[in-house]
Amino acid sequence: MFKKLVAFITIGAASLLAPTGVLANNGVSNIKTDIYNQSDIKSDPFAGALYEIVRWVGGIGGIAFTLAVLVIGLVIIFGSISAAKMRTVWISLISCVAGAILFFSAYSLAPAIANLIQ
Repeated sequence: MFKKLVAFITIGAASLLAPTGVLANNGVSNIKTDIYNQSDIKSDPFAGALYEIVRWVGGIGGIAFTLAVLVIGLVIIFGSISAAKMRTVWISLISCVAGAILFFSAYSLAPAIANLIQ
């Protein structure tokens, strides 16, 4: 068990310490920053519609989950919750934080998502 752990840590450290030039130009990925360009979205009707849908859904979902985090936080602070129910409340708080992060990331990455269909 200990030998496997040492081997795993060694391989992980070697991949972190590898020169970036060795890993960067191996032809696996050619993703550039032009996927965030919004000028192409305006010309394509499908990409423009997808862009607007992702922005609306991401914004409304992010706001809803953020409000849920605020309400659950107030319940934790001011509510008299039994010890048996605290686990449920904390799990719901963490889930709402994850949902807010997911929706706000979709909102901020809407140009990239819309450019995926081109």
